[in-house]
Amino acid sequence: MRPRAFAILALALLACGCQRFTPPVQPNVSLFPTAFPVRILDQSAATELPVASLRQVFAHTGWEDGLGSFGLSESNAELLARGLRQRGYAELDARRTEGSIRWIVLRVLPGNQALLATAGYERRPPKAHLAGTELTQPAQVNTRFDAYNYPITVHSWQGLRANVPMTVEHVLPVVKGREEYWEIRHLIPLRDLEDE
Repeated sequence: MRPRAFAILALALLACGCQRFTPPVQPNVSLFPTAFPVRILDQSAATELPVASLRQVFAHTGWEDGLGSFGLSESNAELLARGLRQRGYAELDARRTEGSIRWIVLRVLPGNQALLATAGYERRPPKAHLAGTELTQPAQVNTRFDAYNYPITVHSWQGLRANVPMTVEHVLPVVKGREEYWEIRHLIPLRDLEDE
Protein backbone atom coordinates (compact mmCIF):
# COMPACT_ATOMS: atom_id res chain seq x y z
CA MET A 1 0.00 0.00 0.00
CA ARG A 2 1.35 3.42 -0.92
CA PRO A 3 2.19 5.76 1.95
CA ARG A 4 -0.34 8.36 0.75
CA ALA A 5 -3.17 5.80 0.55
CA PHE A 6 -2.20 4.48 3.97
CA ALA A 7 -2.31 7.98 5.44
CA ILE A 8 -5.78 8.63 3.95
CA LEU A 9 -7.05 5.31 5.26
CA ALA A 10 -5.60 6.03 8.71
CA LEU A 11 -7.25 9.48 8.78
CA ALA A 12 -10.60 8.02 7.68
CA LEU A 13 -10.45 5.36 10.40
CA LEU A 14 -9.45 7.95 12.97
CA ALA A 15 -12.34 10.24 11.96
CA CYS A 16 -14.79 7.36 12.23
CA GLY A 17 -13.38 6.30 15.58
CA CYS A 18 -13.49 9.80 17.03
CA GLN A 19 -17.20 10.35 16.52
CA ARG A 20 -18.82 11.15 19.81
CA PHE A 21 -21.27 8.56 21.06
CA THR A 22 -23.86 9.69 23.55
CA PRO A 23 -25.89 6.83 24.94
CA PRO A 24 -29.64 7.47 25.14
CA VAL A 25 -30.78 8.55 28.58
CA GLN A 26 -33.60 6.64 30.18
CA PRO A 27 -35.74 7.68 33.15
CA ASN A 28 -34.43 6.74 36.61
CA VAL A 29 -36.58 5.23 39.33
CA SER A 30 -36.29 6.41 42.92
CA LEU A 31 -38.02 4.71 45.84
CA PHE A 32 -37.26 7.68 48.04
CA PRO A 33 -38.78 11.15 47.53
CA THR A 34 -36.84 13.71 45.51
CA ALA A 35 -39.76 15.47 43.80
CA PHE A 36 -41.54 15.91 47.15
CA PRO A 37 -40.32 16.25 50.74
CA VAL A 38 -39.55 13.10 52.76
CA ARG A 39 -42.60 13.70 54.96
CA ILE A 40 -44.75 12.61 51.98
CA LEU A 41 -43.88 9.02 52.98
CA ASP A 42 -46.02 9.47 56.11
CA GLN A 43 -48.95 10.22 53.79
CA SER A 44 -48.46 7.07 51.69
CA ALA A 45 -49.60 3.49 52.28
CA ALA A 46 -47.60 0.43 51.22
CA THR A 47 -49.65 -1.58 48.72
CA GLU A 48 -49.08 -4.59 46.51
CA LEU A 49 -49.69 -3.42 42.95
CA PRO A 50 -48.58 -5.69 40.08
CA VAL A 51 -46.63 -4.38 37.10
CA ALA A 52 -49.69 -5.03 34.90
CA SER A 53 -51.64 -2.53 37.01
CA LEU A 54 -48.88 0.06 36.61
CA ARG A 55 -49.01 -0.47 32.85
CA GLN A 56 -52.75 0.19 33.14
CA VAL A 57 -52.05 3.50 34.91
CA PHE A 58 -49.62 4.59 32.17
CA ALA A 59 -52.11 3.54 29.47
CA HIS A 60 -54.88 5.52 31.20
CA THR A 61 -52.81 8.70 31.59
CA GLY A 62 -51.05 8.45 28.21
CA TRP A 63 -47.79 9.34 29.93
CA GLU A 64 -45.54 6.68 28.43
CA ASP A 65 -45.03 8.74 25.27
CA GLY A 66 -43.86 11.66 27.45
CA LEU A 67 -40.85 9.69 28.72
CA GLY A 68 -38.85 9.83 25.51
CA SER A 69 -37.82 6.87 23.39
CA PHE A 70 -37.47 4.53 26.37
CA GLY A 71 -41.02 4.84 27.64
CA LEU A 72 -41.64 2.72 30.73
CA SER A 73 -39.15 -0.16 30.61
CA GLU A 74 -39.92 -3.48 32.28
CA SER A 75 -37.15 -3.01 34.84
CA ASN A 76 -38.43 0.49 35.74
CA ALA A 77 -41.99 -0.80 36.05
CA GLU A 78 -40.79 -3.53 38.43
CA LEU A 79 -38.88 -0.98 40.54
CA LEU A 80 -41.95 1.28 40.74
CA ALA A 81 -44.05 -1.70 41.89
CA ARG A 82 -41.41 -2.49 44.53
CA GLY A 83 -41.50 1.09 45.85
CA LEU A 84 -45.29 0.98 46.16
CA ARG A 85 -45.07 -2.39 47.89
CA GLN A 86 -42.43 -1.21 50.38
CA ARG A 87 -43.48 2.38 51.08
CA GLY A 88 -46.53 3.23 49.01
CA TYR A 89 -44.34 5.67 47.08
CA ALA A 90 -42.17 5.62 43.95
CA GLU A 91 -41.06 8.16 41.40
CA LEU A 92 -39.58 8.31 37.93
CA ASP A 93 -37.05 11.07 37.22
CA ALA A 94 -37.19 11.89 33.51
CA ARG A 95 -35.41 15.25 33.56
CA ARG A 96 -32.56 13.99 31.35
CA THR A 97 -34.76 12.36 28.71
CA GLU A 98 -36.00 14.07 25.56
CA GLY A 99 -39.66 13.60 26.53
CA SER A 100 -42.10 16.26 27.72
CA ILE A 101 -42.48 14.84 31.25
CA ARG A 102 -39.85 15.79 33.85
CA TRP A 103 -40.98 13.48 36.66
CA ILE A 104 -43.77 11.12 37.68
CA VAL A 105 -44.74 10.36 41.27
CA LEU A 106 -46.94 7.41 42.20
CA ARG A 107 -48.24 7.10 45.73
CA VAL A 108 -51.00 5.19 47.43
CA LEU A 109 -53.08 7.36 49.72
CA PRO A 110 -53.71 6.26 53.32
CA GLY A 111 -56.57 3.80 53.54
CA ASN A 112 -55.39 1.99 50.39
CA GLN A 113 -58.35 3.29 48.40
CA ALA A 114 -56.63 5.27 45.64
CA LEU A 115 -53.40 5.77 43.74
CA LEU A 116 -52.42 9.40 43.19
CA ALA A 117 -50.42 9.57 39.94
CA THR A 118 -48.74 12.94 39.34
CA ALA A 119 -46.64 14.09 36.37
CA GLY A 120 -44.59 17.29 36.28
CA TYR A 121 -43.77 19.36 33.18
CA GLU A 122 -41.58 22.41 32.57
CA ARG A 123 -44.03 23.71 29.95
CA ARG A 124 -47.69 23.27 29.08
CA PRO A 125 -48.32 19.51 28.70
CA PRO A 126 -49.11 18.02 25.28
CA LYS A 127 -52.77 17.94 24.20
CA ALA A 128 -52.93 14.16 24.53
CA HIS A 129 -52.02 14.42 28.24
CA LEU A 130 -54.62 17.15 28.81
CA ALA A 131 -57.51 15.13 27.36
CA GLY A 132 -60.28 15.09 29.94
CA THR A 133 -59.87 18.75 30.94
CA GLU A 134 -60.93 21.92 29.19
CA LEU A 135 -58.23 24.55 29.53
CA THR A 136 -60.27 27.03 27.49
CA GLN A 137 -62.52 27.41 30.54
CA PRO A 138 -61.48 29.97 33.19
CA ALA A 139 -59.05 28.50 35.70
CA GLN A 140 -59.57 28.47 39.44
CA VAL A 141 -56.82 30.67 40.86
CA ASN A 142 -55.56 30.48 44.42
CA THR A 143 -52.42 31.16 46.39
CA ARG A 144 -50.98 28.53 48.69
CA PHE A 145 -47.69 27.02 49.82
CA ASP A 146 -46.01 24.23 47.90
CA ALA A 147 -44.65 21.04 49.48
CA TYR A 148 -41.50 22.94 50.49
CA ASN A 149 -43.45 25.86 52.06
CA TYR A 150 -42.74 28.31 49.24
CA PRO A 151 -45.70 30.56 48.31
CA ILE A 152 -47.16 29.81 44.87
CA THR A 153 -50.06 30.97 42.73
CA VAL A 154 -51.90 28.05 41.16
CA HIS A 155 -54.18 28.07 38.11
CA SER A 156 -56.12 24.79 38.15
CA TRP A 157 -58.67 22.97 36.02
CA GLN A 158 -60.68 19.91 37.08
CA GLY A 159 -61.65 17.18 34.67
CA LEU A 160 -62.42 13.52 34.13
CA ARG A 161 -60.47 11.09 32.01
CA ALA A 162 -62.36 7.82 31.50
CA ASN A 163 -64.37 8.58 34.67
CA VAL A 164 -61.22 9.12 36.75
CA PRO A 165 -60.85 12.56 38.40
CA MET A 166 -57.92 14.57 37.14
CA THR A 167 -56.48 17.99 37.97
CA VAL A 168 -54.24 20.14 35.79
CA GLU A 169 -52.26 22.86 37.55
CA HIS A 170 -50.08 25.67 36.25
CA VAL A 171 -47.87 26.65 39.18
CA LEU A 172 -46.40 30.14 39.29
CA PRO A 173 -43.89 30.79 42.08
CA VAL A 174 -44.16 33.95 44.15
CA VAL A 175 -40.54 33.78 45.33
CA LYS A 176 -37.94 35.02 42.84
CA GLY A 177 -35.63 32.32 41.55
CA ARG A 178 -38.21 29.51 41.71
CA GLU A 179 -39.41 28.15 38.35
CA GLU A 180 -42.94 27.81 37.04
CA TYR A 181 -44.15 24.35 36.08
CA TRP A 182 -47.25 22.30 35.27
CA GLU A 183 -48.66 19.23 37.01
CA ILE A 184 -51.28 16.69 36.03
CA ARG A 185 -52.76 14.50 38.77
CA HIS A 186 -55.01 11.47 38.38
CA LEU A 187 -56.80 9.99 41.40
CA ILE A 188 -57.23 6.35 40.36
CA PRO A 189 -59.32 4.06 42.60
CA LEU A 190 -57.33 0.92 43.39
CA ARG A 191 -60.43 -1.20 42.86
CA ASP A 192 -60.34 -0.18 39.19
CA LEU A 193 -56.80 -1.53 38.90
CA GLU A 194 -57.57 -4.77 40.75
CA ASP A 195 -60.62 -5.61 38.66
CA GLU A 196 -58.77 -5.94 35.37
